[in-house]
Amino acid sequence: MPSHMGRRQIVSGAETDAYSRWGRRYLCYIQRAGVRKSIKRSTHRRERRDKRAAIRESAA
Repeated sequence: MPSHMGRRQIVSGAETDAYSRWGRRYLCYIQRAGVRKSIKRSTHRRERRDKRAAIRESAA
């Protein structure tokens, strides 16, 4: 099992900003409408894609 099982794997700096308390409070671009949501949407898409690929590998 990977060490990050059950935890979110942060890939980019924008994701770090969107998920961290410091980024949410002090960065102005995160505070604009829809920016944080779009970053989180891309993160969740990547997680779903990776999990689907893992399921396909284990089933094959």
